Amino acid sequence: MPTFALTIRFQLLGASDCNNPSAISKEQILAWEKQGIIEYLGSTDDVRPFVESSSCVVLPSYREGAPMVLLEAMSMGKPIITTDVSGCREIFTHANNLAGKVGIMCESKNANSLAQSMKNMIMLSQNDRAQMGQNARVFATTYHDRNIIAKLYTTKAIEFTKAYKATNKKAKLQTQKQKADKEIS
Repeated sequence: MPTFALTIRFQLLGASDCNNPSAISKEQILAWEKQGIIEYLGSTDDVRPFVESSSCVVLPSYREGAPMVLLEAMSMGKPIITTDVSGCREIFTHANNLAGKVGIMCESKNANSLAQSMKNMIMLSQNDRAQMGQNARVFATTYHDRNIIAKLYTTKAIEFTKAYKATNKKAKLQTQKQKADKEIS
């Protein structure tokens, strides 16, 4: 069996001095960096060059709303690893159902599950990872494009406004009719 060498780097991007009690402390991040476990990249306003240079984007989260980092990574054609928590689960499951496999999901708050998921991603062929990335891009650009979402919101807002105006007009007419009925009696 042929042997091959992999260059694996774990990079951490994002603020380390936030007030979130569940966040990893800056001291811990710096200790991991000193040990050579991770490369801490700090924070940025533009994640694109960092995502572009990655093979995969990992978001181990305890809870998410709309996980923008996953959507950004997927829109750039990157496979993802994320935890089975609200927000991440919906994006991951929806993507897999509509576009094909986009990554790997692991258990929340389970370091062994996360490590195994990363190992599984590493052990995939380059072609399998590339296919996941292509599936991810198709999903993100088809279902989460900002222009599509803006158009959907605009359409719904117009529908709501028209319905509200119609209901309000109907209520005013009923009030006027009731006043007229009282004046007649």
